[in-house]
Amino acid sequence: MVSFKSFIESCKDDHKFIGYLSEEHKELLQKIALTNSRYCILIGPEGDFTQDEVSLAFKNNFKPASLGNSRLRTETAGIAACHIFNIINS
Repeated sequence: MVSFKSFIESCKDDHKFIGYLSEEHKELLQKIALTNSRYCILIGPEGDFTQDEVSLAFKNNFKPASLGNSRLRTETAGIAACHIFNIINS
């Protein structure tokens, strides 16, 4: 197990996303993820990421991504994100 900070700073995937939604960040994952790439997506815990975690992710080139209009449980959001990546790569 590694800390959030260590993971964020060591992630070397081509495209890095954070499941984060705000008024200025509403891009859908399926619209911004490029096909045939290596992906990393951060899915927050119940109650969402802290503002410090979001800032650290942005500082390390993670882009905010939405999985849609519904609020998903952590377990479901991870599966939904993997399914989106699978669909755009088929």
